[in-house]
Parts: sequence; structure tokens; C-alpha cells
Amino acid sequence: MIHQENQAMIINTGSKQGITNPPYVSTFFFNPVLQVDLVKKNRLISGNAAYNASKAAVKILTENLAHELRERPEKNVTAHLFVYVPPSPFRLTRNKLKLFIYKLFSPGWTWTKLAGDNGTNPKPQGAWTAEETVLYMLDKVRGGEFYVLVPDNETKRELDQLRIMWAAGDVAEGRPPLSRWDKDHKPLYDEYVKEGMAALDN
Repeated sequence: MIHQENQAMIINTGSKQGITNPPYVSTFFFNPVLQVDLVKKNRLISGNAAYNASKAAVKILTENLAHELRERPEKNVTAHLFVYVPPSPFRLTRNKLKLFIYKLFSPGWTWTKLAGDNGTNPKPQGAWTAEETVLYMLDKVRGGEFYVLVPDNETKRELDQLRIMWAAGDVAEGRPPLSRWDKDHKPLYDEYVKEGMAALDN
């Protein structure tokens, strides 16, 4: 690709879970009462450490690739990180509950077959179609952006940014890892998000 005359780009598929690193909630899958309670309260957040680690690796490798390409005398190849949330790897037998789980797992919600789209189910209002997601990505990479952070109809890009900055703050400020989900720090996180989103409206 480097030696060809035409412009080219490399787009690697990352995940928001590789950046915000949501923890696995083991009690959720063994407690039906907790399942319903968390769904009703819109507090269901769960992740998969191995998946998070694999996507964190994709992010790091793509960042280094972009840097190496940028430092070469040839400027005809660029690298970009497509950061969306693929369908949840957890699949339960109750379709309605599975839909709720996917919806609340993570901020970006893309409506695909793995997320419940069987060709007859209507697309939930909060979700983006795969076509919308790809068109958004293409628009951003054409504009030269490296991190293509895909929103949806329920989660603003600004909320994703606040979540990412909070996660980085765990390291910079010496908080416990994954403090967003820590019972002693969750009130601070909630207030941080509330103030951050309120500032957008002013």
C-alpha cells in the first residue's frame, strides 16, 4: 500500500469497551431478580475482561501504526480506529431480556443480527443501523480523524468523551481501577457526568 501512487487507508475495528473497560458483573447472570431490577433502573453495565483486553490491544497497535505511517516520507497511507460497540457476546434465551442487555451494556448501539435484528423485528429507536454507523465512520476518516467514536440515538458523543476522560483519570488521579463502577466513587462519577452534560446546555 505504501508503494502505490493512490491514497489508501487502514481502518481497524476497535470497541469502546477497549477504552472504558467495563467490568464483568458475574452476579447478573445468576440472579433473575437482579436482572430485572438493573434493567428497570437502567444500571446494567457488564463487560468481558478478555474482550476488553483484545480491543485495547487493537487500539494500541493501531495508534502505533498511525504514528509510523505519519513519520514516513510517503504520506499516501493513513490508519484509523473505528470505535463502535459490536453486538454483545452474551446471548440469552429470552429475546426481550437479551435486547435490554445489549442496549445497556455500552454506549454505542448498532442494530445487527447479533443484537436481535432477525429481519422482522423493528429497529429500536435508540439504535443506529449498520449503514448509519459505516457512513458516519467514512465521513470522519475522510476528514482525517483517527479516533472514530461512534454515538447512537441515546448516547451523545460528549457522554462517551466524559466516560473516557474519567477512565483516564483513574490513572492520573490515583483512584481505584474501574472507579466508575466502585460503590465509593460512583456518586463522584455520577456528579462528574451530570456537571459535564449540564455544561453542554449552557
